[in-house]
Amino acid sequence: MARIPQEPKEEHIHYLKSLVHIGFSKSVLTSYDCTTLAESIERTIDEKLSVDTLRRFFGVIKSVSLPSTYTLDVLSKYVGYKNWSDLILGHQEQCELHQKHLLFELITKNIPFQELLVRFNSFPKTTAVYDLFKQVILIKIEQKDVAFFENIFKFQLIFEFQESFKYAIYHTIHLLGSLCSIHEWLKDIAINNYYNLPYCEDYFVEWLVVPEQDYYLEVLEKYYEVNQDNLDKKTFYHLIHCTTAAKKGIWEVFTMHYSVLMELNINVNSLHNILQMRWYGVQMLHDKQYNNGFKIEKICNAFCESAAINEKDAGNRVSSIFIITQYLFAIENYLLIITLFEKQAAKFSNILGYWALLNYDHLKVYYAFALLKTNQAEKATLVFKEIKPNKFDLNFKTEVEAIYHSMQFDTIN
Repeated sequence: MARIPQEPKEEHIHYLKSLVHIGFSKSVLTSYDCTTLAESIERTIDEKLSVDTLRRFFGVIKSVSLPSTYTLDVLSKYVGYKNWSDLILGHQEQCELHQKHLLFELITKNIPFQELLVRFNSFPKTTAVYDLFKQVILIKIEQKDVAFFENIFKFQLIFEFQESFKYAIYHTIHLLGSLCSIHEWLKDIAINNYYNLPYCEDYFVEWLVVPEQDYYLEVLEKYYEVNQDNLDKKTFYHLIHCTTAAKKGIWEVFTMHYSVLMELNINVNSLHNILQMRWYGVQMLHDKQYNNGFKIEKICNAFCESAAINEKDAGNRVSSIFIITQYLFAIENYLLIITLFEKQAAKFSNILGYWALLNYDHLKVYYAFALLKTNQAEKATLVFKEIKPNKFDLNFKTEVEAIYHSMQFDTIN
């Protein structure tokens, strides 16, 4: 028999089995059940499945082989669908109906957290489920459901990392961060709960970098306390503090974190590309403040030759350039901003992924500003008109918006 081209999803198999149990009026647990079911299938739809096939499918006997397309089609017909593909579509429609019904229930009655968790984790992992979860968050914020927000990261379906859903996770985290900025009670929950998450990354700290928000720095401290043995996380912590202190002109705080940073014996080339750029940026800030920029040219040469800036992947390259550009802006190195944008960032900018597109739009703000500062107003105006301020990312919105608005008069007039 022909086998299906890839392993069927567990929720679809579970759905099919549950429908067979309903149609057969009993659970299929024994060899006798399988014999009776085979007879029922032939009698109902004039199709045949062997008893051994049914025994393997329902786990009466152990089997590691996948069910054939024929088996799935026959069982799907038995429960009222045209074929296996039609059953999958039916399952998706049922899921959508159940998901929409869940919202109505949440608005009209109190669903205990554990029940909500179980029901959510029974859904298939889709973009629609993430949209549903964001709506649930908005309902729960109106209801001021403390227990929900204290335990929100228990929703493994939502927060278990999967490459194809990373942007959905990212938007969910940013919604949560936005709500923290306006609700004091939620800030307290975040400070006490949103660090040291049981996932591959601490999303709320590492994906939501908003040190201008007071609650974020408090969460960052908790994050640091529980990650004393993780070099990358310690490096991230001190780099964020150095950057924030420099922006505020609090150089004694900068010096304290910089001193610790330099004692960590970090291999810069082993760092993630974004951390690398933050590392080089902090070195430039330190050199300009304490050495009159004596080593800045050497530092610039180092990161310009780095793998991160010369990455073949256009998205990673643009994101790296954007991070280092923020530091170049701080030390007013406008010529290098222009060079990096024109020679490195603009290459293959038409094939950027979602994250990189956001960063490319941010990068244009710095590029247009640098053009203005180097007496290239006409060119700056053309770039300025391409910028989409409605797409500024929450992580960088405050700073990028300030620069953008500072240029409006010069570029429009």
